[in-house]
Amino acid sequence: MTEFLTPFGMAREALGFLLLVTGILKTATLPAFRMSLGKLAIVPPRMTPAVALIVPVVEVTLGALNVANRQGVRGAQATAGLFALFALVVFIVIRRSPEPAECRCLGGRAVLSDAVVVRNLGLSVLAVASTLRPSYALLSAGGVLFLIGILWRPALHGASPADSTRRSDGSPHA
Repeated sequence: MTEFLTPFGMAREALGFLLLVTGILKTATLPAFRMSLGKLAIVPPRMTPAVALIVPVVEVTLGALNVANRQGVRGAQATAGLFALFALVVFIVIRRSPEPAECRCLGGRAVLSDAVVVRNLGLSVLAVASTLRPSYALLSAGGVLFLIGILWRPALHGASPADSTRRSDGSPHA
């Protein structure tokens, strides 16, 4: 049986297709992606055009490596790192921005939220799990996703962790 036909090979391929599609969509809408990136203010304004070009190139490159199963474990590890980096950036942006921030995540429009952080962490865990032996992968992926679900439970229901410490009238619990 080839690696592609295993659940973990298919997970790596699926992540590869996801990156290919999102990278191509960002490239096709590069001016809008550049503007969105500029509004997030995560890089200095003079670097925004370069970063707006680098992100889809990295996505397409990693996507192609995963789909073609080139670089095997290293490609999946780089993919995990990319999704973890995306999660960190989104986490920082939503914590420091007083207004809801919008991005061109996954090639479309999205309002950044804790749910986007959880999604990116989940994709990162899936990429890591695709590099492990099946028994370890299921155990580690399941355990990490369980912990993320517990820690981010309010985010999965549309609230931020800070909202869970407030009463229904909006005042903080004593």
